[in-house]
Amino acid sequence: MPMPASAGEGPHIHFETRPTKPRVFRVTQALIDEAKARNKISLPTSLGEEWRDLSLLSAAVGIVTGIDLIADPKFPRRHLQDVAPNLRWIQVTRAERC
Repeated sequence: MPMPASAGEGPHIHFETRPTKPRVFRVTQALIDEAKARNKISLPTSLGEEWRDLSLLSAAVGIVTGIDLIADPKFPRRHLQDVAPNLRWIQVTRAERC
């Protein structure tokens, strides 16, 4: 289920996942919250699944996702500048052939 941005100062980081990913590769809101607490940071974050809600990208400076989601036809590659005008980087996890 997509999660709206959580409060905080700093660059907005968007995490995109699939609910069908193996547990070790699936991003959850709990994991994001735990990482932020462990590192004592308060960044605005959002969490989406399978590019269902592209509006979550509107404020994102960074995206953390898997290569399978970057290769997904729903990824707005051709319209990325319009969908995510503040985007500066994409971190790809679990890099493998799709």
